[in-house]
Amino acid sequence: MPQQSWWGALAELKRQRVLRLTTVGRKSGLPRTVKVWFVFLSPDLVAVQHVRPPVPQWYRNILRNPRVVVSFGGVTCEGMAEPVTDRNEIDEILRKIRKKYRLFAWLIQLWGTERAVAATIRLSGNGGRGEFEKMTSVDE
Repeated sequence: MPQQSWWGALAELKRQRVLRLTTVGRKSGLPRTVKVWFVFLSPDLVAVQHVRPPVPQWYRNILRNPRVVVSFGGVTCEGMAEPVTDRNEIDEILRKIRKKYRLFAWLIQLWGTERAVAATIRLSGNGGRGEFEKMTSVDE
């Protein structure tokens, strides 16, 4: 996607409710797609999270292979995911999730956040081309 189009679409992307995160299954090697809540940390950095146990499969998959594809608002980008391990950073991501999703996030986080996991995804803005071009979505 041309850079100008990306910047023009950024405000709309921030308003999207979910993104489709496609990872590579760590056992099967097949694409695995889930819908997750997200927040932008910067124009090319997105944070995703999961609060309740067990640790989600998407998180386990990125530990094995950090290459991902994200789709939201009609935009698809490749990215590199990185687990967030610092507790303060996870708490900050959860705070931003509460701000964006309001009551729904507050209710889910009432069960506790001590086992929450989070990851950041550095977006490449290349429209999802490359290694993932041939991937087909397999929902888990």
